[in-house]
Amino acid sequence: MKRSTKMLALISAALLLLSSCGSTKQPEESVTTTESTTIAEVTTTTTTLPAETESPEPELDPFTLHIVHEGETAFSVVLSSSSLLKPAGSGVRKNNETRKMEKLPLEVDTPVVTATAALIAALAEKTGVTIPITNDGITPAASAGEYEILIGLTDREESIALHKKLKERTFAVQSTDKKLVIVGYDDYMTATAVRYCLDNYVLGDQLAGQIIESGLFTMPVHTEAVSPQFPQTPENTIHIGGQYTLKEASVFAEIAKDGNYKVMQGAATDGKYLYYCIENQALAAHESYIYKVDLATGKIVTRSKSLQLDHSNDMTFNPKRNQLVVVHNAPNRKLVSFVDIETLEKVETINIGREIFCMAYNEARDQYVVGLSGGQTFCVLNSDFEYIREYSPVASTGYTTQGMTCDDQFLYFAQSGANVVVVYDWDGYQVAIVPIEFTNIETENICIVGNDIYIGFYRSGNGGIVYRTKLTVKK
Repeated sequence: MKRSTKMLALISAALLLLSSCGSTKQPEESVTTTESTTIAEVTTTTTTLPAETESPEPELDPFTLHIVHEGETAFSVVLSSSSLLKPAGSGVRKNNETRKMEKLPLEVDTPVVTATAALIAALAEKTGVTIPITNDGITPAASAGEYEILIGLTDREESIALHKKLKERTFAVQSTDKKLVIVGYDDYMTATAVRYCLDNYVLGDQLAGQIIESGLFTMPVHTEAVSPQFPQTPENTIHIGGQYTLKEASVFAEIAKDGNYKVMQGAATDGKYLYYCIENQALAAHESYIYKVDLATGKIVTRSKSLQLDHSNDMTFNPKRNQLVVVHNAPNRKLVSFVDIETLEKVETINIGREIFCMAYNEARDQYVVGLSGGQTFCVLNSDFEYIREYSPVASTGYTTQGMTCDDQFLYFAQSGANVVVVYDWDGYQVAIVPIEFTNIETENICIVGNDIYIGFYRSGNGGIVYRTKLTVKK
């Protein structure tokens, strides 16, 4: 699913309002309504700078933080050392040059590093000055430089103090006379905060008195803004090292058998409807019905005619084509078919050149992820199904592979046996194994819409049942 640009626009509107208001009131929980936008849970603090406080240079305005001035900078970017590393794991990836499998590295471009690099590059293009980058492991607080842009939960007292004010799924930006502090509740939110600063303070050219031009980049001092709380979704909740479960659920939809069409298989969603394949295994060449289910009611809207989709083991939705993409799996493991979501008719079938059992499409990346038949290996492909990279995160999870889904951060593989959802990030690292505790019937597919997780199960000989559940964080 694509991360909502509406949420970033909402945050931008909120923080722009805060930066320009000059309020001296104490922080309060509030709701502010404009013509069509509601801004919730925003905290702001503005403090008058004492006249005695030193500025970077005596002649400069003491109410302005001069990060780049006359083509020079005294600042360095300091990252939290913990944001630079991935967790250790036993997985491997294929080296695209040697074509050999190699152990996943610990030092990779994490979301925080990627966002920070983009911020520094854009600032350099705008001002002609490249701000040096370090981390608190190399430059600890005891020997820290005076002027710093602190990103993430560094060992600096400013980062620690600001982080203590944050709720889950929020970030904050603060300026003092010598520091710009950017920190999120976790690394995911820190990366979001850096992208916010890039989009508004740098690419936005001018915001609440901040000026950017060749050789000059300034910001107002002694301001603090906390973002609204992002909506709770698996993408915004899961983090490395966390423990989760799927414990409570309700029946969302039931699809009864129709003659020999009685085996639930793949599923997908377009955000308004859910689509389910029910397979007829009595036919020599297996065929399936595709059922269209209303997300608002859980009622079946329509059903396709019988379609030759082989095992129809998994399915995804490509909004750029406005079509479902169905994974045939056995016996034609290299085939996928495109199905029109309005007519539920098969448009075309293609051979993608590799044997797969599941598939998910991500619109933001314009990429597919496919599970390769016969194990836990998965591959990232471009929108034309051309190879990008490949991972073998673990030799085995001990579970049977079924369907999958994805969002901008994670890949979610539904697996049966003990019934679990195995979560990886896009770099191939296993983030969590989430047990499904509410039923032991065979898991077949998974879809995520907002904070709701829809998991389909095969009721032996009698079609399928779909449960709606939410992620629970284990304390």
